[in-house]
Amino acid sequence: MFRPRHITAFLLLLLAVPTLAAASYVGPAAPTGEVCGTIAADTTWGSDGSPWTLTCTIRVEPGVTLTITEGARLRIAYDVDLEVAGRLVILGTPERLVTLDPEGGGQWGGVVLLAGSGPHTVRDAVFTGGGGARLRAMLEVRTDDALIERTLFQDSAGTSMDVRDASPTIRRSRFLKGVSSRANPGAALRLFGSSKPFLDSNSFEQNDPFPMYIETSASPRMFGNRFEYNAFNGVLLFGTVDGETVLPNLGTRSAMYHVRSPGLIVARDASLTFEAGATIAFGSGLGLRVDGTLRVLGEPGREVVFTTENPAKTPGQWSDIRLSGRSTAWDPATGAGSLISHAILEYAGFNIDGALTIADSSPRIENTTIRQSFNRGMTVRGESARPVIVGLRVEDNRDPVNGIGLYATSGAAPDISFSIFRRNQIGLKADGGATPRIEPHNVFRDNETFAVLSEVGDQCIEAKNTSWGAPTGPVDASGRADACGLGTHFGDGQLVSDGVRYLPFEGQLATPYFTSPRCGTLDDDSPTLSGYAPPDSELILYDRYVEIARTSVGPAEGGGSLAAFSLEAPALAPGPHLLVLRAESPLGASAPSEPLAVRSDPDAFVRAEGTFLRHDLDGIVYTQPYRNASGCAEIADDGSWQAYAHPGAPSTSVQIHIPVVCPGGETPSATLRYGEGGEYAMTDTGEGRLAATFELGHGGPVEVDVACGDTLRSYRLGILNIAANGFAYDAKIGFDRRLAGATVELYRYDPAWANFFPWPAADYYDQQNPQVTGFNGWYGFHPPPGRYRARVEGPPGYGDLITEEVFIEDQPFMINLPLPPLAAGLIIYLPNASRP
Repeated sequence: MFRPRHITAFLLLLLAVPTLAAASYVGPAAPTGEVCGTIAADTTWGSDGSPWTLTCTIRVEPGVTLTITEGARLRIAYDVDLEVAGRLVILGTPERLVTLDPEGGGQWGGVVLLAGSGPHTVRDAVFTGGGGARLRAMLEVRTDDALIERTLFQDSAGTSMDVRDASPTIRRSRFLKGVSSRANPGAALRLFGSSKPFLDSNSFEQNDPFPMYIETSASPRMFGNRFEYNAFNGVLLFGTVDGETVLPNLGTRSAMYHVRSPGLIVARDASLTFEAGATIAFGSGLGLRVDGTLRVLGEPGREVVFTTENPAKTPGQWSDIRLSGRSTAWDPATGAGSLISHAILEYAGFNIDGALTIADSSPRIENTTIRQSFNRGMTVRGESARPVIVGLRVEDNRDPVNGIGLYATSGAAPDISFSIFRRNQIGLKADGGATPRIEPHNVFRDNETFAVLSEVGDQCIEAKNTSWGAPTGPVDASGRADACGLGTHFGDGQLVSDGVRYLPFEGQLATPYFTSPRCGTLDDDSPTLSGYAPPDSELILYDRYVEIARTSVGPAEGGGSLAAFSLEAPALAPGPHLLVLRAESPLGASAPSEPLAVRSDPDAFVRAEGTFLRHDLDGIVYTQPYRNASGCAEIADDGSWQAYAHPGAPSTSVQIHIPVVCPGGETPSATLRYGEGGEYAMTDTGEGRLAATFELGHGGPVEVDVACGDTLRSYRLGILNIAANGFAYDAKIGFDRRLAGATVELYRYDPAWANFFPWPAADYYDQQNPQVTGFNGWYGFHPPPGRYRARVEGPPGYGDLITEEVFIEDQPFMINLPLPPLAAGLIIYLPNASRP
């Protein structure tokens, strides 16, 4: 390839006068540091001779290595590329980065790692100002054999990185303002084709609109990535799935898959899988159509959530999940086929069929909640529709005309058990020859009109062994014998129509409940379960709605309606479990209890219960216990634990305490890994925990390697984030004027008293409540899920404040508090503010 820079360079080439540039590549000679042409021999560009100016496209030939060492700078001319068919090795250091930036203020093209090339390493580099006039990526990866590590991509004229039909490793890198507003699709990192990269502990910040785009045929593996301060935190997703796509949890509920027009389609013979903890947010009127296989693999406490991307959540904002007659039926023998397990569908119902539509198909729907649909909650239609539905919750679908929890029509025959229908206009309606089987152990309560409305003529709908919301059973006001042979029944429960066989019913006994253990990970595979149940009854224990044990309950102390019980569960296999109780006696039967979500892991080296982070700042001791998004102490190994720490000046020292136990009785040893490669030996605290102290820095993943004897295990605990919010400030001057001396007290809502009371922080790893803000105005609480508000007493010269109610899920209570510079004693109310 021959592209002379100018006549002088051409004459130098003819005279064969060697220069530094000519000695390091094969092509026309040029002034020191200017390069252009084809590299056909191994070449090194270092800080000597830097900056290296690429005046035309450079191509690295197959079998040839281009090495760029620490401190080197590449200045790249307008729309010029670096194409690599051989091998590219960029080896900067944190102190001496390799930089790639524009020459002369223009927009350079991109670095392209071609298919079949490599192995490539890009480490400690900065890419800026690339992407060219054609809105390309500053780095395009078309090969599996590539490692991109500790690299910054910023201020792209196109996008930061494209991965095309490749599976590189992208680790601990940062994508900052990495997408042009004109790029389509607009995302800093884009995955095309059948790409399956491993994305580990990367940071995406200030990208507009999206940090990532995933083509529907791509299946990345992801852990520990952070999405902060982007226009939309998460991943852009739309199109047709025509292969086998697996989409992982993005780490936290605030990081979502955003589905835009025209929505998602799973083609026939294709499959789409959502892994536990994923959140999918749909644009207005959009949905998911399934002509192939849908696998929603949530777990207890780590549900897959389908919701609206509109922050002002109201019913009917997105359409539905629709399984057509061409979708794959669930196979009970193998467990293959379409399955929706441990999912939440909320704020759907843009169309009349509701949030979930099953048309002439037969998936399995288990442990799934459908709530706040604008129309129906769920529609099952067609003679081929034979879905198995167990553990469904359909609630708060209250449209006066179409607010039906489950609508079965056109010959459909769903099989429904252990499900709850509550606060709908109608719980379940059947017409058009549909024959749903509503037994056993379902619950209907607080529906506005009918619990079950049958309009199928002379057919009888089986609904035996179901609770109707009162010990005396349902209300059947019709005086005529119906297709089930039943007349009138004047119970105090829900209303049923003719054609529903409700005898015998359940609910005569009080519903049992668990008190111990709490949700989370169990280190005993045969745990002792305790709680309260109806006295003198037989208690039945189910795991995933399959009976596994029975025990007898004795009399209640003082003649109460519930008696204490203790039951040793049979051995639970490692993994997640969903435990449910029922009680039976000669007096009748109870409704099923609320499920208890636990995970059995008796051989775990690390215990989630008892793990916590702690740091001291301005006189406040902040303590955050390990909890997942459902408030459970469960190590999920997917970065779902989101911890937060306020930065100090000049640094912030953070401690982590972890209970570590070797099942064989060995003395454990452990190493903490945090942030950008920092490693810290952990020491014994004498309290059954190992601890390490480290500096907060820029935040990042928290991981621990534990050795018991010759066995080494690694645990990815979660992500430690910089808590930018959570301070008191002068309401008139703004954020720049932080206020010390403000007293912040957190209150929690108690439903038993229908009021707010001070939160007992000392019961949660010795947290402090109230807190007095220090020099930087910081405060912060880490309570369990619930409803909270704070009362703030301003320092001298400032008024007081009471915040509005905030619902805490997995985030801390850290809203910013504007205090008015007025006379003390004035109280103002603050609407919900931004939180980490």
